[in-house]
Amino acid sequence: MIQEQICKKVLLMGIDYHSKGGISQVESLYKDIYTPFYFIRTSSLETFQFNKILIFVTALINLIYYILFRKIKIVHLHSASGNSFKRKSIIIKVAKALGAKVVMHMHGGKFKMYYELNTSFVKPVLDRCDAIVAISEYWQDYFISQLGYQNTFHIPNIVATPHKYPKSESNNYFTFYFLGKICDDKGIFDLMEVVKNNKNVLEGNVRFLIGGNGEVERLIKEIDEAKLSIIVDYIGWVSGADKIELMNKSDAFILPSYIEGMPISILEAMSYSLPVISTNVGGIPDIMQDGINGYMIKPGDKEGLLNAILSLSQDRRKAIAMGERGRQKVKEHLPSQVALKLEELYLDILEK
Repeated sequence: MIQEQICKKVLLMGIDYHSKGGISQVESLYKDIYTPFYFIRTSSLETFQFNKILIFVTALINLIYYILFRKIKIVHLHSASGNSFKRKSIIIKVAKALGAKVVMHMHGGKFKMYYELNTSFVKPVLDRCDAIVAISEYWQDYFISQLGYQNTFHIPNIVATPHKYPKSESNNYFTFYFLGKICDDKGIFDLMEVVKNNKNVLEGNVRFLIGGNGEVERLIKEIDEAKLSIIVDYIGWVSGADKIELMNKSDAFILPSYIEGMPISILEAMSYSLPVISTNVGGIPDIMQDGINGYMIKPGDKEGLLNAILSLSQDRRKAIAMGERGRQKVKEHLPSQVALKLEELYLDILEK
Protein backbone atom coordinates (compact mmCIF):
# COMPACT_ATOMS: atom_id res chain seq x y z
CA MET A 1 0.00 0.00 0.00
CA ILE A 2 3.00 2.29 0.49
CA GLN A 3 4.37 3.39 -2.88
CA GLU A 4 6.93 0.92 -4.20
CA GLN A 5 9.54 3.60 -4.93
CA ILE A 6 9.40 4.61 -1.25
CA CYS A 7 9.49 1.03 0.07
CA LYS A 8 12.71 0.41 -1.85
CA LYS A 9 14.39 3.13 0.21
CA VAL A 10 13.26 1.87 3.62
CA LEU A 11 14.76 -0.86 5.80
CA LEU A 12 12.90 -1.99 8.92
CA MET A 13 14.73 -3.53 11.87
CA GLY A 14 13.47 -5.03 15.11
CA ILE A 15 12.72 -8.19 17.00
CA ASP A 16 11.96 -11.26 14.89
CA TYR A 17 8.37 -10.80 13.72
CA HIS A 18 7.74 -14.51 14.25
CA SER A 19 8.24 -13.96 18.00
CA LYS A 20 5.47 -13.49 20.55
CA GLY A 21 4.48 -10.01 21.65
CA GLY A 22 3.06 -6.70 20.49
CA ILE A 23 6.10 -5.34 18.63
CA SER A 24 6.55 -8.49 16.54
CA GLN A 25 2.83 -8.42 15.76
CA VAL A 26 3.09 -4.87 14.44
CA GLU A 27 6.10 -5.82 12.31
CA SER A 28 4.29 -8.87 10.96
CA LEU A 29 1.30 -6.79 9.87
CA TYR A 30 3.65 -4.28 8.23
CA LYS A 31 4.66 -7.00 5.73
CA ASP A 32 1.39 -6.48 3.89
CA ILE A 33 1.76 -2.72 3.38
CA TYR A 34 5.37 -2.68 2.08
CA THR A 35 6.36 -3.88 -1.40
CA PRO A 36 9.17 -4.80 -1.17
CA PHE A 37 9.39 -5.43 2.58
CA TYR A 38 13.03 -5.09 3.63
CA PHE A 39 13.41 -6.32 7.21
CA ILE A 40 16.33 -7.41 9.41
CA ARG A 41 15.76 -9.04 12.77
CA THR A 42 17.90 -7.68 15.60
CA SER A 43 16.86 -10.20 18.27
CA SER A 44 14.52 -13.07 19.01
CA LEU A 45 12.68 -14.19 22.12
CA GLU A 46 12.83 -17.86 21.22
CA THR A 47 16.58 -18.49 21.39
CA PHE A 48 19.63 -18.73 23.68
CA GLN A 49 21.85 -15.77 24.65
CA PHE A 50 24.71 -16.78 22.34
CA ASN A 51 22.32 -17.00 19.42
CA LYS A 52 20.97 -13.54 20.25
CA ILE A 53 24.48 -12.13 20.02
CA LEU A 54 24.98 -13.89 16.67
CA ILE A 55 21.66 -12.54 15.39
CA PHE A 56 22.66 -9.00 16.32
CA VAL A 57 26.11 -9.19 14.75
CA THR A 58 24.53 -10.59 11.57
CA ALA A 59 22.01 -7.73 11.66
CA LEU A 60 24.83 -5.15 11.68
CA ILE A 61 26.52 -6.83 8.71
CA ASN A 62 23.25 -6.93 6.78
CA LEU A 63 22.56 -3.30 7.68
CA ILE A 64 25.85 -2.23 6.07
CA TYR A 65 25.02 -4.30 2.97
CA TYR A 66 21.55 -2.79 2.58
CA ILE A 67 22.76 0.81 2.92
CA LEU A 68 25.76 0.44 0.63
CA PHE A 69 24.40 -1.92 -2.04
CA ARG A 70 20.58 -1.62 -1.85
CA LYS A 71 20.81 2.17 -1.54
CA ILE A 72 18.63 2.29 1.58
CA LYS A 73 17.93 5.87 2.65
CA ILE A 74 15.83 5.32 5.81
CA VAL A 75 16.41 2.81 8.62
CA HIS A 76 13.17 2.37 10.57
CA LEU A 77 13.85 0.84 14.00
CA HIS A 78 11.22 -0.80 16.22
CA SER A 79 12.39 -0.47 19.81
CA ALA A 80 11.32 -0.98 23.40
CA SER A 81 13.26 0.03 26.52
CA GLY A 82 16.23 -1.77 28.11
CA ASN A 83 18.37 -4.08 25.97
CA SER A 84 16.21 -3.42 22.93
CA PHE A 85 17.05 0.28 23.10
CA LYS A 86 20.74 -0.46 23.69
CA ARG A 87 20.88 -2.58 20.54
CA LYS A 88 19.21 0.19 18.55
CA SER A 89 21.74 2.74 19.84
CA ILE A 90 24.52 0.76 18.14
CA ILE A 91 22.51 0.40 14.93
CA ILE A 92 21.89 4.16 14.89
CA LYS A 93 25.64 4.89 15.06
CA VAL A 94 26.33 2.57 12.13
CA ALA A 95 23.40 3.82 10.02
CA LYS A 96 24.22 7.49 10.57
CA ALA A 97 27.91 6.90 9.83
CA LEU A 98 26.89 5.46 6.46
CA GLY A 99 24.63 8.42 5.66
CA ALA A 100 21.20 6.89 6.28
CA LYS A 101 18.31 8.62 8.01
CA VAL A 102 16.96 6.98 11.17
CA VAL A 103 13.39 6.58 12.44
CA MET A 104 13.05 5.42 16.06
CA HIS A 105 9.66 3.75 16.55
CA MET A 106 9.13 3.55 20.32
CA HIS A 107 6.94 0.79 21.74
CA GLY A 108 6.10 -0.28 25.27
CA GLY A 109 4.78 1.45 28.35
CA LYS A 110 7.97 1.61 30.45
CA PHE A 111 9.92 4.14 28.41
CA LYS A 112 9.22 7.12 30.71
CA MET A 113 10.74 5.29 33.68
CA TYR A 114 13.63 4.04 31.53
CA TYR A 115 14.39 7.57 30.32
CA GLU A 116 14.36 9.03 33.83
CA LEU A 117 16.78 6.39 35.09
CA ASN A 118 19.10 6.53 32.06
CA THR A 119 18.81 10.09 30.70
CA SER A 120 22.53 10.55 30.08
CA PHE A 121 22.53 7.49 27.81
CA VAL A 122 19.08 7.71 26.20
CA LYS A 123 19.01 11.41 25.28
CA PRO A 124 22.10 11.38 23.01
CA VAL A 125 20.66 8.37 21.19
CA LEU A 126 17.33 10.10 20.54
CA ASP A 127 19.16 13.29 19.54
CA ARG A 128 20.71 11.41 16.61
CA CYS A 129 17.34 10.27 15.22
CA ASP A 130 15.77 12.05 12.26
CA ALA A 131 12.29 11.17 13.47
CA ILE A 132 10.66 9.53 16.47
CA VAL A 133 7.44 7.58 16.09
CA ALA A 134 4.98 7.62 18.99
CA ILE A 135 2.26 4.98 19.09
CA SER A 136 -0.39 7.27 20.64
CA GLU A 137 -1.19 10.93 21.11
CA TYR A 138 -0.27 10.55 24.78
CA TRP A 139 3.25 9.41 23.89
CA GLN A 140 3.58 12.01 21.14
CA ASP A 141 2.80 14.72 23.66
CA TYR A 142 5.34 13.22 26.06
CA PHE A 143 8.16 13.22 23.50
CA ILE A 144 7.35 16.76 22.29
CA SER A 145 6.28 18.58 25.45
CA GLN A 146 8.40 16.88 28.09
CA LEU A 147 11.49 15.79 26.14
CA GLY A 148 11.49 18.51 23.47
CA TYR A 149 11.56 16.30 20.35
CA GLN A 150 9.57 18.28 17.81
CA ASN A 151 10.38 15.65 15.16
CA THR A 152 7.92 13.20 16.77
CA PHE A 153 5.21 11.68 14.57
CA HIS A 154 2.12 9.81 15.76
CA ILE A 155 1.66 6.59 13.80
CA PRO A 156 -1.28 4.55 15.16
CA ASN A 157 -0.54 0.93 15.99
CA ILE A 158 -1.71 -1.29 13.18
CA VAL A 159 -4.38 -3.98 13.45
CA ALA A 160 -5.41 -6.50 10.84
CA THR A 161 -8.69 -6.17 9.01
CA PRO A 162 -11.10 -8.28 11.12
CA HIS A 163 -12.54 -11.62 9.97
CA LYS A 164 -15.93 -11.69 11.65
CA TYR A 165 -18.55 -14.42 11.68
CA PRO A 166 -21.79 -14.92 13.66
CA LYS A 167 -21.52 -15.92 17.33
CA SER A 168 -22.74 -19.29 18.51
CA GLU A 169 -25.86 -19.25 20.67
CA SER A 170 -24.89 -22.49 22.42
CA ASN A 171 -24.69 -21.05 25.98
CA ASN A 172 -25.85 -18.13 28.06
CA TYR A 173 -22.44 -17.16 29.46
CA PHE A 174 -21.16 -13.64 28.91
CA THR A 175 -17.60 -14.37 27.78
CA PHE A 176 -14.67 -12.10 28.56
CA TYR A 177 -11.22 -12.84 27.21
CA PHE A 178 -7.74 -11.68 28.26
CA LEU A 179 -4.67 -11.81 26.02
CA GLY A 180 -1.28 -10.69 27.24
CA LYS A 181 1.66 -11.53 29.42
CA ILE A 182 0.62 -13.35 32.58
CA CYS A 183 2.14 -11.01 35.18
CA ASP A 184 1.23 -8.43 37.80
CA ASP A 185 1.79 -5.50 35.41
CA LYS A 186 -1.08 -6.70 33.23
CA GLY A 187 -3.48 -6.87 36.18
CA ILE A 188 -4.40 -10.50 35.56
CA PHE A 189 -3.95 -11.43 39.22
CA ASP A 190 -6.19 -8.54 40.26
CA LEU A 191 -8.81 -10.10 38.02
CA MET A 192 -8.28 -13.50 39.65
CA GLU A 193 -8.80 -11.94 43.08
CA VAL A 194 -12.02 -10.30 41.93
CA VAL A 195 -13.30 -13.59 40.53
CA LYS A 196 -12.28 -15.51 43.68
CA ASN A 197 -14.04 -13.03 45.98
CA ASN A 198 -17.21 -12.93 43.91
CA LYS A 199 -17.64 -16.53 42.78
CA ASN A 200 -21.24 -16.68 43.94
CA VAL A 201 -22.17 -13.70 41.75
CA LEU A 202 -20.21 -14.69 38.64
CA GLU A 203 -20.62 -18.46 38.49
CA GLY A 204 -23.10 -19.52 35.86
CA ASN A 205 -23.27 -16.05 34.32
CA VAL A 206 -19.74 -15.09 33.28
CA ARG A 207 -16.82 -16.92 31.71
CA PHE A 208 -13.19 -15.73 31.46
CA LEU A 209 -10.84 -17.12 28.79
CA ILE A 210 -7.22 -16.32 29.63
CA GLY A 211 -4.55 -16.47 26.93
CA GLY A 212 -0.86 -15.59 27.11
CA ASN A 213 2.55 -16.60 28.41
CA GLY A 214 4.55 -15.63 31.50
CA GLU A 215 3.71 -16.72 35.04
CA VAL A 216 1.46 -19.52 33.84
CA GLU A 217 2.12 -21.89 36.77
CA ARG A 218 1.16 -19.18 39.26
CA LEU A 219 -2.07 -18.53 37.36
CA ILE A 220 -3.03 -22.19 37.13
CA LYS A 221 -2.27 -22.65 40.84
CA GLU A 222 -4.60 -19.78 41.74
CA ILE A 223 -7.34 -21.18 39.53
CA ASP A 224 -7.00 -24.63 41.09
CA GLU A 225 -6.68 -23.55 44.73
CA ALA A 226 -9.70 -21.24 44.53
CA LYS A 227 -11.69 -23.77 42.45
CA LEU A 228 -12.30 -21.25 39.69
CA SER A 229 -12.17 -23.63 36.71
CA ILE A 230 -15.92 -23.36 36.22
CA ILE A 231 -15.48 -19.61 35.65
CA VAL A 232 -11.88 -19.24 34.40
CA ASP A 233 -10.19 -21.23 31.64
CA TYR A 234 -6.50 -20.80 30.81
CA ILE A 235 -6.20 -21.47 27.08
CA GLY A 236 -2.44 -20.94 26.51
CA TRP A 237 -0.76 -18.76 23.92
CA VAL A 238 -3.26 -17.78 21.23
CA SER A 239 -2.45 -16.53 17.74
CA GLY A 240 -3.55 -16.77 14.12
CA ALA A 241 -6.82 -18.55 13.40
CA ASP A 242 -7.23 -19.44 17.09
CA LYS A 243 -7.18 -15.76 18.03
CA ILE A 244 -9.72 -14.92 15.34
CA GLU A 245 -12.00 -17.66 16.69
CA LEU A 246 -11.53 -16.40 20.25
CA MET A 247 -12.49 -12.83 19.35
CA ASN A 248 -15.51 -14.01 17.39
CA LYS A 249 -16.91 -16.12 20.22
CA SER A 250 -16.25 -13.59 23.02
CA ASP A 251 -18.50 -10.78 24.21
CA ALA A 252 -15.87 -8.41 25.65
CA PHE A 253 -12.15 -7.95 26.23
CA ILE A 254 -10.52 -7.26 29.60
CA LEU A 255 -7.02 -5.89 30.31
CA PRO A 256 -6.65 -4.27 33.77
CA SER A 257 -3.01 -3.22 33.24
CA TYR A 258 -0.77 -1.06 35.40
CA ILE A 259 1.59 -0.09 32.54
CA GLU A 260 0.89 0.14 28.80
CA GLY A 261 1.97 1.88 25.61
CA MET A 262 -0.84 1.33 23.11
CA PRO A 263 -2.07 -2.28 23.47
CA ILE A 264 -2.59 -4.07 20.16
CA SER A 265 -4.94 -6.43 22.00
CA ILE A 266 -7.38 -3.59 22.78
CA LEU A 267 -7.31 -2.36 19.18
CA GLU A 268 -7.98 -5.88 17.92
CA ALA A 269 -10.93 -6.31 20.28
CA MET A 270 -12.40 -3.00 19.14
CA SER A 271 -12.01 -4.00 15.48
CA TYR A 272 -14.22 -7.02 16.29
CA SER A 273 -16.89 -4.73 17.80
CA LEU A 274 -16.14 -5.82 21.35
CA PRO A 275 -16.42 -3.51 24.39
CA VAL A 276 -13.28 -3.26 26.51
CA ILE A 277 -12.56 -3.07 30.22
CA SER A 278 -9.12 -1.57 30.85
CA THR A 279 -7.26 1.11 32.78
CA ASN A 280 -6.49 4.79 32.28
CA VAL A 281 -2.75 4.34 31.66
CA GLY A 282 -0.39 5.07 28.76
CA GLY A 283 -2.14 5.57 25.42
CA ILE A 284 -5.34 3.75 26.41
CA PRO A 285 -7.35 6.97 27.06
CA ASP A 286 -6.59 7.99 23.46
CA ILE A 287 -8.76 5.16 22.15
CA MET A 288 -11.18 4.53 25.00
CA GLN A 289 -13.94 6.67 26.47
CA ASP A 290 -15.30 5.49 29.79
CA GLY A 291 -18.90 4.42 29.42
CA ILE A 292 -18.83 4.91 25.63
CA ASN A 293 -16.85 2.01 24.10
CA GLY A 294 -16.12 0.24 27.37
CA TYR A 295 -15.00 1.04 30.89
CA MET A 296 -11.74 2.53 32.15
CA ILE A 297 -10.77 2.10 35.78
CA LYS A 298 -7.73 3.04 37.81
CA PRO A 299 -5.05 0.32 38.03
CA GLY A 300 -5.68 -1.85 41.07
CA ASP A 301 -9.30 -0.72 41.51
CA LYS A 302 -10.83 -4.13 42.13
CA GLU A 303 -14.24 -2.78 43.06
CA GLY A 304 -14.34 -0.79 39.84
CA LEU A 305 -13.25 -3.88 37.93
CA LEU A 306 -16.09 -5.94 39.39
CA ASN A 307 -18.65 -3.21 38.68
CA ALA A 308 -17.49 -2.97 35.05
CA ILE A 309 -17.72 -6.76 34.62
CA LEU A 310 -21.24 -6.82 36.06
CA SER A 311 -22.39 -3.80 34.05
CA LEU A 312 -21.41 -5.36 30.73
CA SER A 313 -22.43 -8.93 31.51
CA GLN A 314 -25.88 -7.95 32.80
CA ASP A 315 -26.78 -5.79 29.80
CA ARG A 316 -25.85 -7.37 26.46
CA ARG A 317 -27.61 -4.65 24.49
CA LYS A 318 -25.39 -2.01 26.09
CA ALA A 319 -22.30 -4.16 25.52
CA ILE A 320 -23.13 -4.51 21.83
CA ALA A 321 -23.66 -0.75 21.45
CA MET A 322 -20.33 -0.02 23.16
CA GLY A 323 -18.60 -2.53 20.90
CA GLU A 324 -19.98 -0.87 17.78
CA ARG A 325 -18.76 2.55 18.93
CA GLY A 326 -15.32 1.00 19.49
CA ARG A 327 -15.30 -0.40 15.95
CA GLN A 328 -15.86 3.08 14.56
CA LYS A 329 -13.03 4.45 16.71
CA VAL A 330 -10.45 1.91 15.57
CA LYS A 331 -10.72 2.57 11.83
CA GLU A 332 -7.59 4.76 11.78
CA HIS A 333 -5.57 1.73 12.93
CA LEU A 334 -6.46 -0.43 9.92
CA PRO A 335 -3.65 -1.15 7.40
CA SER A 336 -4.75 1.29 4.69
CA GLN A 337 -4.78 4.25 7.10
CA VAL A 338 -1.49 3.34 8.80
CA ALA A 339 0.15 3.01 5.38
CA LEU A 340 -0.83 6.59 4.52
CA LYS A 341 0.69 7.88 7.78
CA LEU A 342 3.95 5.98 7.19
CA GLU A 343 4.18 7.26 3.64
CA GLU A 344 3.77 10.85 4.86
CA LEU A 345 6.54 10.28 7.41
CA TYR A 346 8.98 8.85 4.86
CA LEU A 347 8.29 11.58 2.31
CA ASP A 348 8.89 14.23 4.97
CA ILE A 349 12.27 12.69 5.85
CA LEU A 350 13.33 12.16 2.22
CA GLU A 351 12.43 15.73 1.27
CA LYS A 352 14.56 17.11 4.10
